[in-house]
Formats: sequence, C-alpha cells, structure tokens
Amino acid sequence: MLPGSRNNYCQIQTRDNLTKSDDAVAFTLDTYNDQRTGFGFLLNPLGTQCDFRIGDDGRSIDVNWDTEWQSAVNKYSWGWYAEFAVPFKSIKYKKNLTEWGINFGRVIRYNFETAYWSGLVTDDFRISQGGKLTGIEVPDAGGKLTLFPYATLRYEDSDFTEVHGKWKADAGGDVLYQINSNLMVNGTFNPDFATVEADQEQINLSRYELRYPEKRLFFLEGNEMFSTRIRTFYSRRVGDIIYGAKLTGKVGKYNLNLLNVGAEKIPSLEEPQAFYTAFRVKRDILKSSTAGLIFVDKSWNGGFTRSLSADYTLNLGKTWKLTG
Repeated sequence: MLPGSRNNYCQIQTRDNLTKSDDAVAFTLDTYNDQRTGFGFLLNPLGTQCDFRIGDDGRSIDVNWDTEWQSAVNKYSWGWYAEFAVPFKSIKYKKNLTEWGINFGRVIRYNFETAYWSGLVTDDFRISQGGKLTGIEVPDAGGKLTLFPYATLRYEDSDFTEVHGKWKADAGGDVLYQINSNLMVNGTFNPDFATVEADQEQINLSRYELRYPEKRLFFLEGNEMFSTRIRTFYSRRVGDIIYGAKLTGKVGKYNLNLLNVGAEKIPSLEEPQAFYTAFRVKRDILKSSTAGLIFVDKSWNGGFTRSLSADYTLNLGKTWKLTG
C-alpha cells in the first residue's frame, strides 16, 4: 500500500521506458546474498513494468534484461496499491540458501522524494545496503529446457531488387538450458529478429557511433557483466548471426560469461564473415567488492583484433566507492 492523497505523476510508456518524472515503487532481490548483484522490479501507477539486472553493488544497471513476472496496481482516494509476483524460474539463485538480500524503494514526484526501506542508499539500488529476507525455501531449478524455434516461407517478386518469382525457406531458433539454479547455457542458430522491439530512430551529428540497447534474446542474459567504463565488447556490433553459444552464471565467488558467435559477411558494409569470442569473469572480494577480467576477440579470414582488460570496484564503507 502506497499512501498519498495527491495526484500521482505518471506517463503512458512501453515496458522498461519509464521516465524519471514518474511516481514508482520498486524492490530488489540479492539472490546470492553476496551484496554485489541482484534483480530489480519496478512499477508506476499505470502498471508499466520495468525489470533490470544490478551489478557491482549498483554501479551497473541493465534495463534491457527482461524476464517473466506478473504485477497489478489499483488507485484509491488515499493513494495506490502495487502487487508483484516473480516466479523462481525467472531469476537465478544459490541452491539451499535460506537468506536473501531485499530492499524496497518508492519515488514520490510531487515532493521530489525518493525513499528506501533499508539503508542510506546514496546510489540507486545499492545492494549492500538492503535488508534481509529469511526463511526462503527455493526449488531445484536444474534441467529446464526452453525452445524458441521458427520457420518461414517467403516469396519475392521485385523490380527494385531485380529478384523475380523466387521462394525462400528459412528456419532456426534459440534454446535455453538451465543446468542448475546458478548456470545457464544459451544457443542460437540462424536466429530471426522480426519480433525484436525496433530501435528508436536517432539523429547522429557527431563522429561517434550511436549506442542502441540490446534486445536480442541470445545476448540478454549476463549482458550487464560487460558494462564497464571502457566497454570493449558491444554486442550490437555483431551483425547477422549464423550460430552462437553462451554459458552464464556463478560458480562459488566467480561470475562467468563466455560466448562465441559466428556472423555472416555483409557485402553492403564490406564486412567479412567473422567469429566473435568474449569471456568475462568477476570475483567477489572483501565484503561487497569485485575484481574482474574481460577478454574479447574478433577473427576473420586474414586478420583479428583482440583485447584483454582488468577492472575493479571497491566499496569503502556506506558512502565511498573506488572503481578502475
């Protein structure tokens, strides 16, 4: 229940596109109780959903991550009411762990107030300052297989492309296999992105490339791990995919993301067929800090480009943070 007799401020928006001028309520879950990573879920008074992954104790937020969950809101004279229902299958968690980190937040725009249930939270969604949810009984999430196949048949007769009376059949899809509650394998073959949300048009008058959000299913899981100050892997640079394989999850104190993708050549852009490999590992250190490595490789016939970098996030008490 969210009391407040004044009018609520909110706009009609699509999922994950809530603005900072909206009233909202959110909660976060630290399902590994590591005070570093978590999942966030947010609603405005119109019921618009936003879900996101949290990394490095709130330093990185990935709103492009999507999962299945349900919600409901009702507005009354005294305020409004929000209800969340997040199934265990929609998040990763540590098996046999009976205590999670949890926090709640609310934004009230008419008096410019942002309030949290636990901690100072000087940074939005700082996991280490949350409270504790105890007595959890989590199910075994291993062995779940999810398939996203597709098949198409197209006919083309165009003077513009100079193709007449040609039929083309196509098939492919994505597969997700949950090894256990910590690890997931993703695979893709000749994926079709016709159902992926289209990018919003942007006008670029600078010499730098535009950054678009990643919405392709294969890249969503674990993509927040590549969000660093100097981003050496930007998945939107990977074009028409032939195949892809990826392993993501957490083993002990190590967060892992390993992927390999083969991409078709694009003659119009003079892009040759290429193979991409990215490996990201982060280790939990101290109470709520991390240190990690990123290796990125792009190889093609006659050449390659590679990089290896290291980074760290040190949380020094409740208010100070050192990154590099």
